[in-house]
Amino acid sequence: MPRTIAILLCLTLSPAFAQEQGSKADDPKRFLSVTKWSGRVQVTVEEDRARTTESDIFTSKVRGNLRGRVLLEEVSFNPGRASMLECDIKGDTTYFEENIDRARFPDSEGHILTRTTKVEAKGDAGGARFGLMIDASKGTYQVYLSNALVDGRMTMTCSNPPSSEGMEMPIPYGGLGDGLSPRVKLPARGKRLIGSVKVRAQVPIAAGGIVDDLYGKKPVMLVLQWSLYPAGEEDLEVVVTSAEYEDWMPKGDPSGTKAGNRVRFVAKLVTAEGAAAKHEKAQSFRFALTKVSEEPGICMNAGKGVTGKDLRFEQGENGKLEILDAGARAETKPGEQTEAEATVSSFDFGAWGTLQITAELGDGSVLPARLEGSTRPGILLPRRSPSSRIADKWKFDHGAAGYGDDEDEETDPVGDSFSGDGFTLYEEYRGFMENGGHIQANPQKKDLFVLCLGQAAPLADAIKLFRSLTGLEVHSRLSESEMDPATRLLNGLHGPRSPHVCDQHGIVIQPFAADAPDLALNVNEGDPHPGTPGEFKGIFVKPPGDDATWFKRSIVHEMLHCCSVKHHGELEPPEIDRRVRWTDLEDGYVNEQIYVTRLLANGEEEVLSKPSRVLVRREDGQKVTEADLPILKDPDAAMKLYLARQGGTHSGDEHCVMRYAAAQAYVPAGKPKVRYFVADKNREEAGMGLCDSPAGTGVNAPDHKPWPRYGNATIGNCKGQIRVKDVPRKEK
Repeated sequence: MPRTIAILLCLTLSPAFAQEQGSKADDPKRFLSVTKWSGRVQVTVEEDRARTTESDIFTSKVRGNLRGRVLLEEVSFNPGRASMLECDIKGDTTYFEENIDRARFPDSEGHILTRTTKVEAKGDAGGARFGLMIDASKGTYQVYLSNALVDGRMTMTCSNPPSSEGMEMPIPYGGLGDGLSPRVKLPARGKRLIGSVKVRAQVPIAAGGIVDDLYGKKPVMLVLQWSLYPAGEEDLEVVVTSAEYEDWMPKGDPSGTKAGNRVRFVAKLVTAEGAAAKHEKAQSFRFALTKVSEEPGICMNAGKGVTGKDLRFEQGENGKLEILDAGARAETKPGEQTEAEATVSSFDFGAWGTLQITAELGDGSVLPARLEGSTRPGILLPRRSPSSRIADKWKFDHGAAGYGDDEDEETDPVGDSFSGDGFTLYEEYRGFMENGGHIQANPQKKDLFVLCLGQAAPLADAIKLFRSLTGLEVHSRLSESEMDPATRLLNGLHGPRSPHVCDQHGIVIQPFAADAPDLALNVNEGDPHPGTPGEFKGIFVKPPGDDATWFKRSIVHEMLHCCSVKHHGELEPPEIDRRVRWTDLEDGYVNEQIYVTRLLANGEEEVLSKPSRVLVRREDGQKVTEADLPILKDPDAAMKLYLARQGGTHSGDEHCVMRYAAAQAYVPAGKPKVRYFVADKNREEAGMGLCDSPAGTGVNAPDHKPWPRYGNATIGNCKGQIRVKDVPRKEK
């Protein structure tokens, strides 16, 4: 059975535009003398919406248009008080709806499943009726619209992988409903009735209820517009053009004191057919910036202390206009004219607002302008969806069409399947300063910011390896003015109503004392376990010395800890990989003390554990001798012998950068009182990759001779642990 798609207009409507009132009002009864009205009527809907679940991202795009001409004739008259006029609408109706269900993660074959449902309709306005009710006694009027029907078609397809065929079926499309506008004040001067109201309407129920089920019943916003004038007069409008507007995106200036870029508009008074007006001229043009953003700074991490409207008229760029209200308004000087131009200046990389332009005619009538090719009153800056603050061009260029401004759902790399990188789509669009220049983040990949203090060249090699292993979009050319080493906060400059999901931090890498015991280590804010960047004060590193490879590996290892990646084995004491002391070798047995220390007042370390007797063998099974253990002859070295255990930090994939490769001895499986000593010639190479499985390889492989040294990792799969989004640990 075909389904009916109906959009119902609510009776509670909000005026979107009302004609400006002059300084002196004419008698409202003058409107009752007009028994025929000509004009144009239009209903438009343009709305994008998104919803995310644990497994899918649903996006919806709705576009609708009913447009026609009217010739209203009187059907009811109350002398001196009111009149009612009505007529058919002569025009056409179009409707387009696209709903996309996109899986957040690949299926078993690596496909990101996408299902698209479309509804398209086109036809004449049918039996649509338009009416006008004038109440001169109250100085108001109302308009109303009846229903219009047009047949459409629904198509459902599946892509990536593509389905064998789509489905089509005819759908009677239920027009744009019925509704009565609220009372609108009659204009103080002139006899033209021009206005618009915003209308709440239910989302169509397409594709067997898919839209209703997935997007809920939140209504979309329709705009009902009309332009009426006494029959016989010129049908006039103000049309705006701009050579830059289509692709224009706002910019700020790093100084915070001047505009980053500008966009120019030209407004012309013309007939509805686009010709020059024959009998009328404008007495003035007025430009107004409304609903303008006031984001702190100039982007997410720069311009602290910079405040004010992000879009303004500057006198130097608008020499023929009078600038008013600190750049919020601009007007031409009084006098007959048919066109005017104005330039809007941007002071923020995420600036947004609405440009309203009107022209006042000689009789006091006020005509609102529209952008050429559009029917919507007002011009959205930049060019964008009414529900978004982001330029359409940026969304299109970055594959983010239909995404919500507050969306943070990147899944590349997948990591631990916790989506997002801590930056909303709007924050990624507004962007960041890096190395003195402006950048925008990648809405398709998870972004990570790194501040490197000193040792630029060696750190650059390490970050290059980190980027290659993780697949993260890494930004590492920041200065201290662009990321404060103390706070490490990247998106702190956001307005109270700006899309924001969390305070997101970066990683700081800073110099360590040359005589420090470790080459590199991270300092956590309190919880000793790996976490996201906001949980770490920083990574501290010594100069690289002669071993650049080991230095690079150590940096990458610590950076991964700052992205929630653990060691291959996090065993509980005392069954952990740690340093031990061997003494008193006799017949293959030694005294072993676990190297647990405390720092004494004199700066020396003290071994606290009690010794136990263990058997030490070579890997060929023979007991060790003093010749095998020259380390025993060096008391300092003997105290720092590294002992590894099954499933510990040395286990798993031997090529992984998160696996330790420092063991000089290990505890074999099932033999807690036996140790196998690893001769220098049999020591392991440090890994420079990143594992995707806990399975042991190389010295840990099941077929390694004489046996696997440390076995499979207790944790492993380091690629599957990556998480960069800063959220409270309880949410993790």
